[in-house]
Amino acid sequence: MAKYSVNDPPQVLVVDDHEISSLHSVSTLDTNGIAVRRAASGKEALDSVADWLPDLVLMDLCLPDMDGLEVIRRLQQCLPGGAAAPVFVIISGTNPERRRHELEALGISQALVKPITSQRLLNIVTAATRRTVVKGSAVTPETRITPLFKAELEKRLPEMERHLIALDYHKAAELVHQLLASCAMTGQQRLQRKFIHLNRQLAQQAGPGALARAYFSARQEALEFLHGND
Repeated sequence: MAKYSVNDPPQVLVVDDHEISSLHSVSTLDTNGIAVRRAASGKEALDSVADWLPDLVLMDLCLPDMDGLEVIRRLQQCLPGGAAAPVFVIISGTNPERRRHELEALGISQALVKPITSQRLLNIVTAATRRTVVKGSAVTPETRITPLFKAELEKRLPEMERHLIALDYHKAAELVHQLLASCAMTGQQRLQRKFIHLNRQLAQQAGPGALARAYFSARQEALEFLHGND
């Protein structure tokens, strides 16, 4: 499979099972003239490159069916003869520094923590592919993903409350991290600040009273957002 001409748009594969994060990336790339495909699992990523070789792969570390680095290993092994390997960039909800040696062994030098702004994403594509992207349309990714974020909030808030009641702070923190990324990608700064405070309380292992106040403060702000009172 031959690589594409420098006159063709960059080709990017986004491998991410978090729907809001993935749609944000896909929308940003698509509206800026970049050929983009999305995969929500390791299997989907492997199937995608069977007939479409990307210039750049944005790879989440935590996928539902396999580890992101294992997907990269398999992708590197299944490249057609003579094909140039794509550039791999890790995107993760948590700091991937603990896996630095594994990243280096795979030749990966960039690992980013979500959320990733639209401009930073475009800069990564430009640097990795050495191609200039065209100016995007007036439709912003935030406009497209806000309904998904509202649905995510309605689902995750009750889950978070159950984890807090069960004193399962690790799972509660995982949900907070997801919602923080979604807040940033939809521009909900007030709600983001509430979740940042709750995240700090969880990280500091605050007492039940402090955690309850932080949670219900975030919940109230979320309900106002859901009902359109921004």
